[in-house]
Amino acid sequence: MNSERRSSVFAFEDNDKLKEEPLLKPSIGNDMFTQRFSQREDEKYLVNRKDTVRSDDMAGSKMVSYNETQQERTDSDNFDSTLLIPRRFELFKIYNKKRDKIKPFCNNEISTSKYNLITFLPKNLFFQFRKMSNLYFLLMACLELIKEISDSNGVPLMLMPLSFVVLVSMVKDIFEDLKRHKSDRFENNLKVLVGNHKTGEFDEKKWRDVHVGQIVKIRQNEFFPADIVLMNSSAHKGICYIETKNLDGETNLKHKQSNKITIDMSKSDEEVLKNFQGAYVECENPNEVLYKFDGTLILQNQPIPLGVDQMLLRGSSLKNTEYIYGIVIFTGHETKIMKNSARSQNKFSKLEKATSTYILVIVIIQISLSLLAAILNSIWEIVNYDNFPYIRVDDADKYGFFKNLIIKLGTWFLSLSNIVPISLLVTLELVKFIQATFISWDILIYDLDKDMPTKAQSSNLNEELGTVHYIFSDKTGTLTQNVMEFKKFSAGKYSYGKSSPQSDLYELKRNGITNVNFEDQMFNDHFNDPNHPNQQYLQTFIEVLAVCHTIIVEEKENQVVYNASSPDELALVNAAKFFGYTFKGRDEDSNLIVDVQGREIKYKLLNVIEFTSARKRMTVIVRTEDGKIRVMCKGADSIIIPLLKKNQSIVEKTTQYLDQYAKEGLRTLLIVEKEVNEEFYNEWNEEFQIALVSQHQREEQIGKVAEKIEHEFILIGSTAIEDKLQEDVSGTIKFLKEAGIKIWVLTGDKIETAINIGISCQLLTQEMEIFIVDQKSTKQIMLQITQHRRDQKLTELVRENGVIVSGEALIKITKNPRVKDEFLELAKAAKVVLACRVSPKQKAEIVRMVRVSQPDKTTLAIGDGANDVNMITAAHVGVGISGLEGQQAARSSDYAIGSFRFLKPLLFIHGREAYRRNSYLISYMFYKNVIFVFPIFWYGFISVFSGLFFYDGILYQLYNVQYTSMPIMFYALFDFQHTKEEFLRDPKYYKIGFKDECFNKFVFWRWIFYGIWQGALVLFLGFNTMEDVDGSSGRNSSYIVDAQFVYMGVVTLVNIKILTSSNTQTFWSFFFSIGSILTFIIEFFIVNLFSSSDVYLQWIFVYGHPQFYVALFFIGGALVLVDNGLHLAQYEIQQFIEIQEQYRTRKMKYLIDHDTAIQRRRITKLSHRGFAFSQEPGQSPQITDNLLNKIQKSIQYKYGFSPKVVESNTQYNPLEQLDKIQEEEADIIEQNHIQGFKQSHENLQNNYFLESKSSDTNEDERNKSSINMGLY
Repeated sequence: MNSERRSSVFAFEDNDKLKEEPLLKPSIGNDMFTQRFSQREDEKYLVNRKDTVRSDDMAGSKMVSYNETQQERTDSDNFDSTLLIPRRFELFKIYNKKRDKIKPFCNNEISTSKYNLITFLPKNLFFQFRKMSNLYFLLMACLELIKEISDSNGVPLMLMPLSFVVLVSMVKDIFEDLKRHKSDRFENNLKVLVGNHKTGEFDEKKWRDVHVGQIVKIRQNEFFPADIVLMNSSAHKGICYIETKNLDGETNLKHKQSNKITIDMSKSDEEVLKNFQGAYVECENPNEVLYKFDGTLILQNQPIPLGVDQMLLRGSSLKNTEYIYGIVIFTGHETKIMKNSARSQNKFSKLEKATSTYILVIVIIQISLSLLAAILNSIWEIVNYDNFPYIRVDDADKYGFFKNLIIKLGTWFLSLSNIVPISLLVTLELVKFIQATFISWDILIYDLDKDMPTKAQSSNLNEELGTVHYIFSDKTGTLTQNVMEFKKFSAGKYSYGKSSPQSDLYELKRNGITNVNFEDQMFNDHFNDPNHPNQQYLQTFIEVLAVCHTIIVEEKENQVVYNASSPDELALVNAAKFFGYTFKGRDEDSNLIVDVQGREIKYKLLNVIEFTSARKRMTVIVRTEDGKIRVMCKGADSIIIPLLKKNQSIVEKTTQYLDQYAKEGLRTLLIVEKEVNEEFYNEWNEEFQIALVSQHQREEQIGKVAEKIEHEFILIGSTAIEDKLQEDVSGTIKFLKEAGIKIWVLTGDKIETAINIGISCQLLTQEMEIFIVDQKSTKQIMLQITQHRRDQKLTELVRENGVIVSGEALIKITKNPRVKDEFLELAKAAKVVLACRVSPKQKAEIVRMVRVSQPDKTTLAIGDGANDVNMITAAHVGVGISGLEGQQAARSSDYAIGSFRFLKPLLFIHGREAYRRNSYLISYMFYKNVIFVFPIFWYGFISVFSGLFFYDGILYQLYNVQYTSMPIMFYALFDFQHTKEEFLRDPKYYKIGFKDECFNKFVFWRWIFYGIWQGALVLFLGFNTMEDVDGSSGRNSSYIVDAQFVYMGVVTLVNIKILTSSNTQTFWSFFFSIGSILTFIIEFFIVNLFSSSDVYLQWIFVYGHPQFYVALFFIGGALVLVDNGLHLAQYEIQQFIEIQEQYRTRKMKYLIDHDTAIQRRRITKLSHRGFAFSQEPGQSPQITDNLLNKIQKSIQYKYGFSPKVVESNTQYNPLEQLDKIQEEEADIIEQNHIQGFKQSHENLQNNYFLESKSSDTNEDERNKSSINMGLY
């Protein structure tokens, strides 16, 4: 089904007209557009848009006309046409469906739980009976209702244990979901100030009682309760600062700007509640796009455009602003953060899924055995009917072959029903629940700083923690602490600062200095010595730090507080303060005031050229008190070095310092400056003013003009800032990598930031091959990936490799199946993958992409913010970190920890052992029921498959509950193969789960084979031994004696089995195993005393003769000898295979290490020096706004025109966000030369070794063509 791409424009009538018209329809096409807006003269300003609309597709932005947007699309299924209809509401009005004839808006109550009171029973029962074993025993209970085949006279006895199993699971699910309900209630009951237009005051209400159209007042450090539109703030010009870490993972403060009209009408509580009565808002419908919003506020018949600059999203918080006023636009599950969030889903471990499969296999075996026994019995009865009339009842001759076959089939099916262990799931559920409790009690993963234990919120996945192949991690708050500290710097030819400073941070904080951890006596000596040749460099260096920034100063409690858009910039300005240059703020004349050791110096701020991701530098131009014009700049070394004046003596030395800082994982900037004369500056400034108000490609034009002044710089020095990692992040990541786990870091930060952290936490090293995928178009991405894949195959034998991919490239990759497959091949062969600039939804898509492509691999996602919730719920195992930024990730996770370092003991101790123990538990449960049930089948060879029930009914029901339950539970909870210290010291122990060694097809069938042959051994040995035992009256023993010997032998064998398999032998392990055997003997004796039982007075026949003990000893000895022999053989085979593998690995390593041609081969090189970002673009409105009027006036005076600022009313059109993937894919297919790259691995290796043997003269050419992974 195709749909048209439409661009819609909404006309706004006067207030009365709006009340009459419930909903305005979008106008389509030029004619309707012209007709719509020509109705009223006072709407001509809307037509000044020149019949164009801005179209932002995923490949870029361009201006298109309305008739160009009527295009058919083949991927329209992804588009919801209702988004074209705008949302419209009146302020302060709570809508009612009957009264207002429209659907009420979503309330603001959120829910992350799985169940509620209404849905719990049906939903939970549905999930319970998705389990194959529960469904199986429900069928058995139904079959027991048939008297002809039932051994319980039509009573469904199976419902009793089945109900117990289901009830235990329900209680566990209730307990876990109550935790989520508790967290939801906490957030829904948070308080916020909501405006009451009747009283003219703000009342405190709970978040859940907030409605669309209400005006709220948010105070500093409070979170926004819903998506709201900013009207005014306590700050100058309606600016406010917000932190969006929970949305995009970025810690940089972002500013939002109120509309000038709303500022004038909302200067106090009374004004804002009075002036906005009767106002309307018309905006786009709820959607998941975080950084786009289009709407209009109709206030007193005046349309006021609303955009993303006024949008404050739920999940973000107000920072460095006393308060703001805002209109609630989207609430509850319609907010953008919730639109990007996924509901909690039931997760099942691979063991559970495999168990369901093997239960089906066991059922097939049961059906096959039952059918075979029924056929044999029916044939035997037909053949021998006349020879044995005494064994038939009076009406037996009424049964024909097929009727007898069906009856015997049902009888045998019920007799063998215990081959499926009914206690398996309930035992597993209880074990997992207690394992989860032990996880919460473990002191190794208890966060003392936060006073928080690790929480296991979904115990179903304990064993999944021991089989993780991929870890998807957030960066900000997960790997880092979000704390930047100024640690080192270089000025002139000297480097200052220690790697491990001992600064008194508490004393510094008392003096108002933060983000600095610096110590070096040499600096004090050089700085205080006026004759030292480096003193001038030091003074200039600190002066640039104090002036070149966009910090806002705020006084609180007689103390200066710096408000920064970037934590790096905050560290640099605090460093200047630490060195004696205190930035005091700006006055009304745009003078920067710096206190230099008690003396105030003013710098006239002339221009600010902001930092952008393309420029990677930030420049300010100031006039000093002596009239000099100075250009101060800081930025990335790869950008700044080409802009330096030639032949500077300190460049080489500074570069060495940068390399040294980079090895320590520090974020660096170069500090440069120069002076310009008045005439040059005036000419340049005229061009810059024009570029500032340019309507087309403003950023590019500013960049071009900036290049004319940003050159011939004098190098002053460099800075080194530490982005503090979480405790022991590097060691944890190194250990994870050594265990073979592949790590993907998914972050909303830029590529450069990700590389910085990658180096700091040892994800990336200088020795690794690094492949970057960052092209813009699908075709170029495909070519880039194909080339990287070829290079990867050439070097993967020599060194590890990593992949770095941009968010924009990921959009193209996920849309195109062919490109996605190629990218996955590249990523699967990489040890590390860094995905940058990815949205919360993209994080989940990446996890799902890996899961689908490798269904046999286990994924784990870890994060700490609301932007990580999607990723956490999409992975097999979700781990949330409880942080300062809220509990959204922890609430939605399966396991909540206090810090990233706790992932190591969680996986390598609890996960590894839970996988091993639970695997043994499942295998053992199958084994013990096979050995218990198969004697019934073997006895059929003696009883001509008559379906005779072998065991006593009462004792039969107690087998799973009393005689075999406690030893395996004790084993699954307390058995340790090695000490905890050994697990945390050597990652090789984790590989049993990594390779699924404890539970696979071979292991399953091995246990089944054990049960079958041991069941045969017990049955035939017992039959031949106990058949000749004489009774007190001189008669031979009955089959009941044989059966009870078999029962005793089975109980003895299964308990000896688990005792000999335990790695940790304690008093309790012997107690439970031997106690289970004694319990059977005692209960057999008690039942033996009742005349109504089948074993009446049979106890003495079983235990009163020496043959019993001799046979039992023989059975136990045979089990121990055979079992240990098989295990020894398996161990020797594994050791032989490991030795051979180690030999091959050492041989290959030796050949590679001693082949100079291979070692010289290098495709890429990570010569990266991570730089600290000086600021985010658009973060200096307080500087540029007060210059804008002067700039406009000067242009009008000189050139005779006034710059026109167009207020866009472009409405939201989600079709514009879709990419033309089909067209680009067609271009890819046309590139026939791509097929040339699709060589086999063997051919690529052959080509590689041929190239490696070429002469050394070609080596220089290869080096020239190698990719430099610096900041390009």
